[in-house]
Amino acid sequence: MERNKSASEEGSSDISKNGTSSMTMEISIQESTEYYNIDTGKLALVLPKGKSACLAQGLVRNGIEIVSKVYPVFVWETREENGYSQRIEDKEFQGEITSVELEEQGPLQAVICFKGNHISEQPDMPKMPFVIRMYLWAGSDELRFQHTFLYDGKEERDYLKGMGIRFDVNMSPKKYDRHIQFGTDKQHFHEVAAMLASNSPKLAPEIFKKQLEGEFAEYDTESLVEQVVSDIPVWHGRIRSLYRLIGFGCISLEQVGKMYTQ
Repeated sequence: MERNKSASEEGSSDISKNGTSSMTMEISIQESTEYYNIDTGKLALVLPKGKSACLAQGLVRNGIEIVSKVYPVFVWETREENGYSQRIEDKEFQGEITSVELEEQGPLQAVICFKGNHISEQPDMPKMPFVIRMYLWAGSDELRFQHTFLYDGKEERDYLKGMGIRFDVNMSPKKYDRHIQFGTDKQHFHEVAAMLASNSPKLAPEIFKKQLEGEFAEYDTESLVEQVVSDIPVWHGRIRSLYRLIGFGCISLEQVGKMYTQ
């Protein structure tokens, strides 16, 4: 799997009268028998062309791979009632991409359409066919998805508990420098994996403030911060739930062995 020159390397540069330079970026799409290599000038990624379990892989920004794989997931719930008892079972399935089509290929925007089903070994379970469109823009590191799915389950038994797109992110910084954000139309939720807010031992409030502002910091292994990190909880996962039309709730999960606490 080879990467081609970035769009920023192939773009043209104009020097203005005041000495500043401006780069004209265009989306670069290189096609091989197995992959699409796409570069927006800010984000490079590889798209498998044939049958695959992922939408994209090897997302690189500023020369660093930030995401190893992007793929669709589906959580299926069944409910069976027997007298006064109810049996609930959850199962998670990954998607299988059956076709990839480059719907739009322009210098400023690219649109890729993925079609497929969710993998199920049991013949009586729903496959939830999906159509996912990925949008990319020149000079931008933004990815936007339009996710359409078809419900093919049984209404009285099969419940759609969760469906979405999962990113396997490469977390290289230390735990207190890992930031998680969920965006909405008007605001966003922001939290760090390990909060530097401790009263015993006491940390300076400025440390926590700088952490929330997104400032990366390197602390000596013998510092008070490193001592605190070994004792504070690390949030390994988050569950976001839309509980009303204008709001959502978020639960942070800490992994303890094979179990989670919240």
